[in-house]
Amino acid sequence: MTDTNNDNPDAEGIIPAEYLKTIVNFLNNEKYGIISLVFQKGKIVGCDILEKKRDF
Repeated sequence: MTDTNNDNPDAEGIIPAEYLKTIVNFLNNEKYGIISLVFQKGKIVGCDILEKKRDF
């Protein structure tokens, strides 16, 4: 699936659904942390979320 405005692929076309769901849940819960994607041969094969604590 592509974005009709600039022909860039959308997230669903790049990030596998299982990882996208995890990322969306993390963002919806308004957590703070680092999201990293693991690539192998040009494909995403892993997703790590390191939740951090903020003191503010």
